[in-house]
Amino acid sequence: MKFLRTYIFTLAAMLSLAAQGITVNTTPGQLAQAVGEGAAEFQQLKIVGSIDASDCSFIERSMSALTALDLSECTIVAYSGAPINGVRYFRAAEVPAAAFAGSPIKSLQLPLQPGLIIGDMAFSGTKLESLVIPSNVARIGFGAFASCDALASVKFLGNPKCDGYTFRDCRELETVDLGTAVTVSDGQFAGCDKLYSVSNTSKLQAIESRAFFNCVNLESFLFANSITKIGDAAFMHTSLDRADLAATKLKALGAWAFAQNHNLASVSLPESLSEMGQASFFECSSLKDINVPAACSTVPDCFLKDASALDTALYIGEATSSIGRLALKGASSVQSIYLPAALEHISDGAMSGMTSLHKIDLSSRPTPPTVDGNPWEGITKSNVMLVVQKECEDVYKSEPSWADFAINNDVTAVETISPSNEAELSAYSRGGIIYVSAANATIESVEVFGIDGSLLVSARPDAETASIAINSTSPFVILRTRLTDGTVKNLKINVQ
Repeated sequence: MKFLRTYIFTLAAMLSLAAQGITVNTTPGQLAQAVGEGAAEFQQLKIVGSIDASDCSFIERSMSALTALDLSECTIVAYSGAPINGVRYFRAAEVPAAAFAGSPIKSLQLPLQPGLIIGDMAFSGTKLESLVIPSNVARIGFGAFASCDALASVKFLGNPKCDGYTFRDCRELETVDLGTAVTVSDGQFAGCDKLYSVSNTSKLQAIESRAFFNCVNLESFLFANSITKIGDAAFMHTSLDRADLAATKLKALGAWAFAQNHNLASVSLPESLSEMGQASFFECSSLKDINVPAACSTVPDCFLKDASALDTALYIGEATSSIGRLALKGASSVQSIYLPAALEHISDGAMSGMTSLHKIDLSSRPTPPTVDGNPWEGITKSNVMLVVQKECEDVYKSEPSWADFAINNDVTAVETISPSNEAELSAYSRGGIIYVSAANATIESVEVFGIDGSLLVSARPDAETASIAINSTSPFVILRTRLTDGTVKNLKINVQ
């Protein structure tokens, strides 16, 4: 009986020790000996000293109950010897590829060794719950933390190079602190469908392809002024409600970049933007307000396809020479479209399904743009006024693609429109001053743009009326007025 009590006591002590974990001081290749018997029972392990790839392999193979791993006081040295998973050599300062993939580790402290590399898939599929990536980490391999289905938060303390898809399909990830990162890599957070907060974005310069693809709970993102690139499908199928890029240095916007953002209502693009990929805002069904920058030479295929809530007036950038296939198809709320003198070609289906269209303004172009197929399928041309210069009427009437429009050179100086709340907005110019009034509504802001897309002046009247002094060498300006209820309206004003 005494022997039994002693045995039970000893067993309980061993189990308690296993639960508390173990701290070992070791040298490369000696971890198994340092841990000793009972390796499979330990839940916590702290390593002091140095290890190599063979020690990482031992942890993965022999410590199946391990949930907490602290490597903060150890270094990783190079390994050369018997093959480990078919590989004979491993570099120093690198957590080997797939070293801990699929393990039950919940808590991790990484080595603080300078220039640390985390290998491809090193911790993929683990049970990590939170993660801090220290500033010494220089590089994170492909999918290093992918499919960690308990990971809720990630914090970067530095700016490591990420090879792509770092946290792909981390389904419980909610918050990310980017630290001093300048790039969000390809697919870095793709499929993180609970992600709602991304902080410390102020140093970002590039957001690569599919970076936040299918992050369906991401409702807001602060775009840094330093951003020059947003890659293909970077924010496709998220829940952003606005994309304020006006102050950025953005030069390239990828294909499908913001496609299928059904909550996206407002987009402001910078004048520096010169390259836009196809379908950038495809099926953004709530999008009301967007500008096409003056520097863009092409409105790409499917650019605003099925953006059915777009404002009643749409202005195409002054440098635009072509409008691609299906570019504006289904933009069924647009009533007036203003096309630049540089426009040379309109592709098949470009404006098909624009069922509210009643005016096309080509008053700045003396000759008709060429067309492919039928850009206006589903539109009765005779119900659409085509505004051209008076001396150019016969030229347009002689072109079969344009002859059926209601050609009229009377450019309306003042447009009066009725927003959904029945507030009536009107404006006119007299003596170098533009007068704006909104019956039954409050004007939040007024912006006046030149025909080239440049901002000339702005004001925030917070009243039903506003008067703005304007000095323009052009006969026309574009007036963008935002009401306090969120309604945004654009008017073309004759200021001479």
